[in-house]
Amino acid sequence: RECVACRRLAHAAPQQDATWAPVRPAGAGWGLRQFAMAASIVVVLGLSAYLMTHWFFGAPAGMRAKVESAQGGIYLATASSERLLRPGDELSEGQLVRTAGGANAFVRLGDGSVLEMNERTEFSVSMRRADTTVNLNQGLIIVQAAKRRTGHLYVLTPEARIAVTGTVFAVNTGIKGSRVSVIEGEVHVAHAGLKEVLHSGDQVATSASITGVPLRDEIAWSRNLDQHLALLAQFAKLQHKFQEIPTPGLRY
Repeated sequence: RECVACRRLAHAAPQQDATWAPVRPAGAGWGLRQFAMAASIVVVLGLSAYLMTHWFFGAPAGMRAKVESAQGGIYLATASSERLLRPGDELSEGQLVRTAGGANAFVRLGDGSVLEMNERTEFSVSMRRADTTVNLNQGLIIVQAAKRRTGHLYVLTPEARIAVTGTVFAVNTGIKGSRVSVIEGEVHVAHAGLKEVLHSGDQVATSASITGVPLRDEIAWSRNLDQHLALLAQFAKLQHKFQEIPTPGLRY
C-alpha cells in the first residue's frame, strides 16, 4: 500500500510467489566507521575537559612556602600530630602551619611575598594558576606582598577576602571577625557583600564588635616595626605635602 513500485510488480505477476521483508536503508545504523568517529569525539571532549580543568583549577607543581626564620616554636600541623619546623623547611599545597605562644616566624611564599607570623597564628597556602591564596584561620600576620606581572595574592579569612599586589598590610582574625590594616600601598577588601579599597594608614573591621586600634599598636610585635613605621611616616609626610598644594577657588 505504501510502495508504488511494489504494487505494480504484484499486479503484473500475481502468480509469482515473493518473500517480503523490510530492508534497512543504505548508510543507516552503526558500523565500524561510525563507532570510530564517536570514540574519537569522546576522547577529544574528555581531553579538552581535562586540560580546561587543569588550566583553570589545577595547582602548579612545587613548594608553596619556605620557613626563613623562627623565634619559638613553629609547627606543621596534621590531623593527628604536629612536627617542629626549622628554617629551610618547605610547605606544600594546603599544609597547615601554626606558631606556638610567644613565637614569631618569617615565611616566604613561592611568589616571593614574605609573611611575618605572630604567636598562635595558623594558616595554609594554596595556588591556582598565577594566583596565590593565604588561608588564615586565626592569628595575626604582616604581609609584604611581592610585585608581580600576573595574578594576585589573596588573604582569605572566614569573613573576608583581601586582594593585593605589591603592598604591605596586616590581617588580624579571631572569633569575633577580622581586621585589616594597611601600611603601604592599596588593598581591596571584600566582606559581607561590601567591597572597600584601603590605602596606607587605613583600617577596616568586618564586625562592629571589633574596635579599631592604632596601627602602631597593631604591629608593635613585629621584628620589622621600625621599617613599617618609617613607611607610615613617609606616607603621612607625602599626604601633608598634598594638602599644602593650593587648589583652585570655587567657581560660580
